[in-house]
Amino acid sequence: MNCNHCHSTSFSILPFYYEWNSHRFDVVRCKSCSLITLSRLPNDEELQKLYSEDFFTFGAHTLDKLGIDYETMADQYGLETHKQFIKNYIEPYGTSLTSFFEIGAGMAHFLQAAKELGYAVDGLEIGDVAVRKAKEKFGIELRLGDFEKLDLSSLSNSFDCIYAGDVFEHMRDPALVVEKMYEMLRPNGIVVIKIPGTFNLLSSKIASMIFSMTNKSKKLPDKPYHLYEFTTKTISNIFLKKFQEVTVVNTIKKPSELNKKTGGIDYAIKYFLQFINYPLTKITNRFGDRMTVIAKKVS
Repeated sequence: MNCNHCHSTSFSILPFYYEWNSHRFDVVRCKSCSLITLSRLPNDEELQKLYSEDFFTFGAHTLDKLGIDYETMADQYGLETHKQFIKNYIEPYGTSLTSFFEIGAGMAHFLQAAKELGYAVDGLEIGDVAVRKAKEKFGIELRLGDFEKLDLSSLSNSFDCIYAGDVFEHMRDPALVVEKMYEMLRPNGIVVIKIPGTFNLLSSKIASMIFSMTNKSKKLPDKPYHLYEFTTKTISNIFLKKFQEVTVVNTIKKPSELNKKTGGIDYAIKYFLQFINYPLTKITNRFGDRMTVIAKKVS
């Protein structure tokens, strides 16, 4: 196993793991560059199973435990919220923006918001159910396929902005994804991605330390959807390998907004630590539970 970023073969096992499809997936960290990944990435057949219809209809990262599914969540998030994100995090960094391409477009809520703001839109989604829903809901015809595998050379220098929300952590080859996004951008174009910061949080760092000291490990509640986990440092380094300008904006939920998922004492501790983490992130732009990365292709 080689690190996707620095190609090191030396990893340390973190005290977290997934169990799914009769396999255990340990969470590991590269000893050289600190990139966090899984001890074994799902194969093609397993990925197809992970993103089958129930991902969009029933599961969506244990949201079913909250009585909500993927489509309902996306509808409730609202087009206006996407529009505000475009105005706050994309337009200030872009130059003469006219077109958007979204990777992992889901049911095309973001693209519909961009379309209503007057932008030309295009996008791709790996799940056929979501592609069908995008056409039914918004009349947007997404490309169906795996971004990492499709030949998209015909789209080189085609877009002013490439967006991916909660997608980058699902990719098996982040270095390849960055390369392909760069090639698809026009000069001065920008990539904007949103990713979770699960292992960026103080609570995760403390939990990792305590579990390691007590020689215990924790089974994570989801399936192994996240093939990589990022911190402010590791996500910056990945994009700086190709892009000339990279900005990372950390955001964080208020304690009352946390999704406690399975509940239990560990989530209770996370809740209380969030009272420390929340102001710290606001002051330092570090340790956020979500990160927005803006990478510019300088002409």
